[in-house]
Amino acid sequence: MGIETLAIAAIATSVIGTGVSAYGQYRASQASAASAQMQGQAAAQQYQYQAAVADINKQTAQRNQALAEQNASYVEAAGAKQQEDRARRIRSTIGAQRAALASNGLIIDSGSGADLQSDTAELGGLAISEIRTNAGRQASGYRIAGWNAADEARAATLRGEAYRSSASNSLAAGDFAASNAREAGYWGVGSSLLGGATSTFDRFADMRRTGIAMNNVPAVV
Repeated sequence: MGIETLAIAAIATSVIGTGVSAYGQYRASQASAASAQMQGQAAAQQYQYQAAVADINKQTAQRNQALAEQNASYVEAAGAKQQEDRARRIRSTIGAQRAALASNGLIIDSGSGADLQSDTAELGGLAISEIRTNAGRQASGYRIAGWNAADEARAATLRGEAYRSSASNSLAAGDFAASNAREAGYWGVGSSLLGGATSTFDRFADMRRTGIAMNNVPAVV
């Protein structure tokens, strides 16, 4: 095998090596791009899951708010009904007392008869006041729970919006990183091919200068 054949074989090997190197760079850039995109999608899925959880929490908080307000209304209505019932019983009791006093020939509106009716009315008023206070306290507790649930619903809404925004940003970041990886790969392939072409050109030039190249190889200008 002559020197010329060896030189040409060396150039062919260099060309093949350049192609292999360029292909390797291309595959590496594609792998990096795919990895970046997958990472962006994985992060986006996690944020989307968290957004879905926030939505569920929001719905739960809204239901709790509605239930708390409903309970407050029920307690107030029940308290009002109890007050009416107690007032009616007091009036009935006082009526019975007046009838008893009258049937026994006692004075109804003065003396001990009047005191008896006054005590009954006073005690009944205290009972009605206690019923009203307890109902108001329970209703306030439910309404405070409803306000807290409303705050949680608003917070969950904000969290859901933030998670969805983060998911969108993660997808965009993954796409951007993938695009950069592909572009870097294309530039690397171009550089490798250009470098390989330059090296091949130089070798041909060296062959012409040393007289190794065959006569049918075009002269280097």
